[in-house]
Amino acid sequence: MSYYQYHEFQTTDRRLSEADKQRLRNVSSRAEITSTSFAVQYDYGDFKGNQKEFLARWFDLHLYVAAGGTRRLMIRLPARFARRATVERIINCCEFAEFIDNGEDCLLDIFLYDEGASYDGWTDGPGWLDALAPLRSDLLSGDLRLAYLLWLATADREMLEDDAREPLSGIGPLTEGLEAFGEFLGIDPDLVRAAADATAGPDCGEIPSETALAAIKKMPDDKKTELLHRFFEGDPLAHTDIRADVRPSDVNGITANGVRFRTLSELRTRAAAIREERLAARERAKADEQRRRRLELEEARRKRLDRLRRHGDGVWNEIETELSGRSGKSYDQALELVLDMHALAQESGNLAGFHDKLDGIRLAHGEKKAFIRRLDDNSAALRR
Repeated sequence: MSYYQYHEFQTTDRRLSEADKQRLRNVSSRAEITSTSFAVQYDYGDFKGNQKEFLARWFDLHLYVAAGGTRRLMIRLPARFARRATVERIINCCEFAEFIDNGEDCLLDIFLYDEGASYDGWTDGPGWLDALAPLRSDLLSGDLRLAYLLWLATADREMLEDDAREPLSGIGPLTEGLEAFGEFLGIDPDLVRAAADATAGPDCGEIPSETALAAIKKMPDDKKTELLHRFFEGDPLAHTDIRADVRPSDVNGITANGVRFRTLSELRTRAAAIREERLAARERAKADEQRRRRLELEEARRKRLDRLRRHGDGVWNEIETELSGRSGKSYDQALELVLDMHALAQESGNLAGFHDKLDGIRLAHGEKKAFIRRLDDNSAALRR
């Protein structure tokens, strides 16, 4: 029995050597391997490698997607990742995410299994890791909004009380990576938008240039020397580490002074309002589109009637020509012309003349049952 499985690995800190790629090829002859990635899909069989070993030796990110709603994201982080304790406090309530020590590194392991119709579509692995990859560098630089979304996913699964307070002051403005992660976690998008109503605190988001410069000026000389040396040596984590060092932080790491954090109940109330606004906007757009389409059809019919008006009784010859086609399409065309001629007859006050012509058509083409049935179905529109 076939069972869809998709594995993808990506490296962001270095490129794979030819020797690395050959070792990976020995694991799978069917995988697509580049200097920065490994991807393989199975409909029969299973992955022969070890995900944790792949992350320890070669890669920084792993995505697994399987039929039935199973999906997994693993993010490799250095053991010295400074915000691990803070992230662990935020996701302490989350049963599907945890940190795992993995040799010299640690892994943020996110594993979800949502059985049900809402996840029947989870059989499309390619593309997801590209969308989620920026979250790693964001996290390394101290942006904790990924952890907030894990908390929100827990809340969305009815695993938190209504009076639980959000762990950060918000997640706005949303990045493409955060939007993709919210979808990956299966969070109600209106709830995500509600969380994004409030701007993220200093622990998150972009770091203003002037803020970074001020923080760098205050760094001890030995710290600056260390960072410059790491940049010179090509340390791929030097960039994210300096961003983490210059990012402003509050005293306890997960609160913002002077900001009242919202409760889950408040977030849900706001999500309901956003949903109502969204649905109302969709109905307005639908009505606008219907109105536009109706005007287009009315204009097209006006032009068509103008043409028929100029042709006069010659249109009945066009109807005869269409009926000779003896096809459903030609019968539809003939019916449309008949309806248009009826409209012109109403306009000119000559319905009697119209019905004389139509009676002649019925008599001459009575054997064309499909066309006669079309006329009968439109008898109300062709009233005398």
